[in-house]
Amino acid sequence: MDQHLIDDLKQSYGLVFHHAEPINFGYMHQKWQVSTNRGDFLVKRFSHKRYDRARLVGIERALQRQFYLWEQGLPCPEILLFEGQPIRYLDAETSYMVMAFALGEMKGPDSVTPAQLYDLGQVCGKIQRLLTLREGQIHSDDLQRYLQRSDPQSTLSALRETFEIDFPDGVSEDYKAALLAAKPLAEQVTLSYLERLPRGLAHEDFAADNLLFDEKGVTAVVDFDQSGPGYLWHDLGRAALCFCLQDGQFDLKKAAALAEGYRSVQPLPAGAFADAVRVTWCIEAAWWIKPCFFGDCSGKTKRFREEVVWVGENWGRLDAMLGNI
Repeated sequence: MDQHLIDDLKQSYGLVFHHAEPINFGYMHQKWQVSTNRGDFLVKRFSHKRYDRARLVGIERALQRQFYLWEQGLPCPEILLFEGQPIRYLDAETSYMVMAFALGEMKGPDSVTPAQLYDLGQVCGKIQRLLTLREGQIHSDDLQRYLQRSDPQSTLSALRETFEIDFPDGVSEDYKAALLAAKPLAEQVTLSYLERLPRGLAHEDFAADNLLFDEKGVTAVVDFDQSGPGYLWHDLGRAALCFCLQDGQFDLKKAAALAEGYRSVQPLPAGAFADAVRVTWCIEAAWWIKPCFFGDCSGKTKRFREEVVWVGENWGRLDAMLGNI
């Protein structure tokens, strides 16, 4: 960690630096677990190559949502504010945030329990309910216009345009196969289908590496960078793919626990869990079915790609597979 950042932590936040350990999760940004006179914190320096100033303004709004949820008692780590704002603009090259260091363990489909997933479903529903209530108060004059950022027509157009391309030179056969399979499915998705899916304010990145657990349930939900208006069931579907799908099979007990936890807070009709998985494909197929995520791709991006491809391959069987969940 640079000395000028260490010095500013003391000047701006009153944190006396002891030592720092790099955290290697995250794309392009820099993160550290920093030990200070007031305990451990996570410091995240934003990449200005990835996020320009306009994008950081949006990130500030997202972090303010996280701070609000922390105030409401949800397991979202406290963000330290500088002059009332969650991002400290130190100089032209340095923008960063400071957050309480979250304790807990990341889980996967092989280690997470149904009880932990029930709690996760509840937390997901509470986050969405509270955020939509808050934004409804902020944008009470026209909440529906604000929610048009998740306009179904825009979603449908983006999905179809993504797959209306010729094969670039040198792409892998796996990518070609995935693209050929995705294109007709994208054409089958209708506007009426998307319009009947509930929309509101959501986390929008409910992936396994943004969720921490202890033996009882969720200890922390982090990384609100993408939060905003969206399809509410996308969070649920993303969590389902991360935690309930393993080796091409859904763990129905875990899926039911996740759905029931969510259903205890937010509306989820019986049998709608399959649509949570489908809407995740509608949003994420354009993200992960790209040449760069085939071939030598590894780690979590490979898993995301494999999950999206799997949903496309099993689209018509999801209702029978998931039953009345």
